Amino acid sequence: MIRRAADYTAANWARPDSGIWELPAEEHYVSSKVMSWVALERAVKIAAKTQPSHPTNPWRAAMATIHAEVLARGWSDRLGAFRQRYDADTLDAAALLIPVMDFLPANDPRVLATAERIEATLAIDGFVHRFVAGETPGHENLPVGEFEGSFFPCTFWLATTYAKAGRPDRAETILARAEVAAGALGLFAEEVDARSGAFLGNYPLLFAQVEYIRTILEIAKARPLDMMRLMVGKAAMRLGLR
Repeated sequence: MIRRAADYTAANWARPDSGIWELPAEEHYVSSKVMSWVALERAVKIAAKTQPSHPTNPWRAAMATIHAEVLARGWSDRLGAFRQRYDADTLDAAALLIPVMDFLPANDPRVLATAERIEATLAIDGFVHRFVAGETPGHENLPVGEFEGSFFPCTFWLATTYAKAGRPDRAETILARAEVAAGALGLFAEEVDARSGAFLGNYPLLFAQVEYIRTILEIAKARPLDMMRLMVGKAAMRLGLR
């Protein structure tokens, strides 16, 4: 099944699609290209561990092509950030998947510029919205925060990016706001109204919880003492001491 999925991805990544947000207009969304690269990169790693003799050169070739194309067509000089889709100068928080999924290092100047632009444009009180509705095909021209609530995973992607870039304090500030919104239960909804603090959409949302944990782990990795504690904890689990 993994081989079939990787072969399909390698053959079809260049087609337009609806993006990770399932948008009405099929375009060349940057996040879709990035996630195609991720699928192939993971397939290569899995094959190396489970079936080393399987030919992965076609997957690697597709990865290289995708990477080069995203860097050439996914970056916008006008925005000073990675764009939502090719040939359009609009932001999308899904561009944070570039560092989250290790398509580029989080400390790459283009990644940091994208994170800062997304925070300045798509965040209200530290809560990150998906995109600017009026600049996205098929959506009404409503200001950020009025079209929909902030999408919790996007907020955690921003925090994760800063943590991976060696800025754990900035990541922790973003995380702290989210934790206040989650309250005593520590459960996150799909969205939050950044102005009122009211939860919107599915609750609780596993996707949000997973990204929250990812952020915590990346903050720990960014601090030597926390990283040591994390590794000790992992070793203890392997030895059956926990």
